[in-house]
Amino acid sequence: MSKTYNVTREVAAKSLNISTRTIDRYIKSGKLSYKKIANKVLLAKEEVLELKQEFTTLHQELNTEIINQNTTTSTNLANK
Repeated sequence: MSKTYNVTREVAAKSLNISTRTIDRYIKSGKLSYKKIANKVLLAKEEVLELKQEFTTLHQELNTEIINQNTTTSTNLANK
């Protein structure tokens, strides 16, 4: 399946709530692929969506862990 390169760095950064510099780091590390067309860097829409899903999953796991820690702490304090 061929990738569709139609997302600019700026749009991807805004969608992922990260900086364009972080997008550049992801490109350099190979986490995101790109095509340069007329001096414009375009990213694969599918990869940006996958990364957004990873971020969403990570944030949900982090929030769950924080809530569980707070609940444990509250329970421990109540038992003292």
